[in-house]
Amino acid sequence: MVDTMDNSVAILLVGRQAAGSESIRDILTHPAGFYRLQPIGHLPTALARLAGGGVDLILMDLSESQAECAGLEGFTQLRAVAPEIPLIVLYDPDPVGEKLAEHARRAGAMDCLSNASCATDLRRVVGSVLERRRAGVDAEFQSLPGRKKGKVIAFMGSKGGAGATTVSLNVAAALARDRDVILAEFRPTFGSLSQYLRPQRLIRDLGHLLQMNPAAIGCPEAEACLWSYKGAPRLRVLFGPQNIEGCKEADSDQSRAINLALTMLADYVVVDLPVSLSEANRRTMQAADCVVLVVERDLICIRSASLILQNMREWDSAPRTGVVIVSRVALATPADISGLESQLDAPVFGLIPPAPDLCAFAQNAHVPLVVYDSESLAASSLNAVAEEIRRRIPHPADAAGIPQVAARASRSSSAN
Repeated sequence: MVDTMDNSVAILLVGRQAAGSESIRDILTHPAGFYRLQPIGHLPTALARLAGGGVDLILMDLSESQAECAGLEGFTQLRAVAPEIPLIVLYDPDPVGEKLAEHARRAGAMDCLSNASCATDLRRVVGSVLERRRAGVDAEFQSLPGRKKGKVIAFMGSKGGAGATTVSLNVAAALARDRDVILAEFRPTFGSLSQYLRPQRLIRDLGHLLQMNPAAIGCPEAEACLWSYKGAPRLRVLFGPQNIEGCKEADSDQSRAINLALTMLADYVVVDLPVSLSEANRRTMQAADCVVLVVERDLICIRSASLILQNMREWDSAPRTGVVIVSRVALATPADISGLESQLDAPVFGLIPPAPDLCAFAQNAHVPLVVYDSESLAASSLNAVAEEIRRRIPHPADAAGIPQVAARASRSSSAN
């Protein structure tokens, strides 16, 4: 059994005051830290705490010594207030306790465990319940009528500062005009999208998911870390780490779990990657439906892109690739666009013309360029890239015919 416990799982221990909860806290100690175990002795306090949200699992002690929680009646009230939260019952190993546990199981407890078995079995039971909950939620989501796994488009620059984050943000916003889109900032260091978009409240980010055991990462956990962008109602963002504790490389199981959860929550998942061929980046790119390399229109950057693409083609599972050419300034000796596809051996999805002032204005307004000035040449070019991606990597719902991305969008500077 995979140990699914980690310090991001909030457990409510109902029926024990803090003084009587240390044995449970000791049992649930994890090498990475302590779980967030909150003991509450009285039922009204527990109900109020559940109403506040943020609880991942309930442990309820139905021992005779815990009369304050009103036995099965209290269990019924907890289930009524939070039916979606998995609940494990602890009971005395005697005939009365066995009968209470059986009633609780029939009434919806996900598992029951005698207090005498906690020392040896509690962590295993808690891990099993969390894993079953995640598997059940994901299976239920996948079985929804018409629900298809979303397509993953990964963007990476051929060198630092090539503009991959700007391109991925604008392509995601363009796709979100008529599709559900998640823009995910996958990086082991501090993310920059939160500084660009400036959400007005503190939110969870990628770092929260990277603190979790992979088996505990499902659709609900991923969705809790998404921020909805008001300027494009169908766009949500998973920001990169915002504090040093969240800065770490995802392991292969975490990467797979996060990607799976995100693809179940959107039609397109646009991933912004740092410039690297690290193992973490490689896992993400190999799982993507297409990898788009953002290349500045100069010979050095194009040469770097060529080397990256050559390396990717040598992987056991080489991803589908494409290129977006970015012209930051008018160059005296620009690269020959007509020869780029043959030189890179990859299709060019689009060319973004120079627009430094417009990009600066959009950034200062904290909105994507395609929202800030949809009629500009740069915005039209970014929209065209989004449309080319939809043509090459269509979502199953578009199989009967791909609707064109709207050419116009209302100008907006209210991005939260």
